[in-house]
Amino acid sequence: MSIDILFQPYMQRAMITAGLAALACGVIGVFIVLRGLSFMGAGMAHSAFAGAVLGILIGWHPLLLGLIFAIGMSFGVGYTSKKGKIGEDVSIGILFSFMLAMAIFFIKLLPGYNTEAYGYLFGDVLNSSWEDVLYISLMAIFVVSVTILFLKEFQAITFDEEMALAMGLPVALIFYLMLSLMSVTIVASMSTVGAILVFAMITAPAAAAHQLTHKLDVMIILSVVFAEIAAFGGLFTTAIFPELPPGPVIVFYAVFIFFIAMELSPKRKRLKKVTYKKWGESAR
Repeated sequence: MSIDILFQPYMQRAMITAGLAALACGVIGVFIVLRGLSFMGAGMAHSAFAGAVLGILIGWHPLLLGLIFAIGMSFGVGYTSKKGKIGEDVSIGILFSFMLAMAIFFIKLLPGYNTEAYGYLFGDVLNSSWEDVLYISLMAIFVVSVTILFLKEFQAITFDEEMALAMGLPVALIFYLMLSLMSVTIVASMSTVGAILVFAMITAPAAAAHQLTHKLDVMIILSVVFAEIAAFGGLFTTAIFPELPPGPVIVFYAVFIFFIAMELSPKRKRLKKVTYKKWGESAR
């Protein structure tokens, strides 16, 4: 690979886009993993994709409409689960299927094969425009800023929701704010890795960080570092091997980092020691 490729305008735009998306994924992903909201992320990703395709169809900005659809999905899950007296997983499954059907319906209405629509589905970071960079920059800054501002509140509802209620915190409002940040992150990352893979990019670096530490601040830092390594590692790999799609390669890196962290996890080693100790006692 010639180093000149790194100074090409398209590669510079791709690096900025991927780096900012990875930053947002690393920050909000920690709370998504700790709260067990990965399935919600999958539903939001498909909602955002449906909105993006509709945006292309009617001439609106795809990322903006994708954001509206993703946030609508998060509020829709809360509404249907409470009104219908059903679990959140059931609500997510219903709305997930509905949004996926909408996305397919909108794709069929597009004339011919629309590369922009499939770029949002599979990721197309190498074709990012400066307008995309601007939108993703604003989204990433918003996610990081709000997370820093409400870090204690997020921490409270993540680790002890009952205590947060006793302290008088508006738990439901804070939870919906967290879901909104998740929606923004998904939309910001959709053009990088695509709607199909975006929730893996959110969860894998955070899950890797969770394997290595219990401290929230350290976990967030490690999650961001792992997400950035995956993003830039994927881009550099596809620069060397141009025939490879950047989105899946970025996710491969993220998942590979998770498995390495899992093998090195001190939590796993302590669990093994406890298991061996109990096995030895039972054997005696």
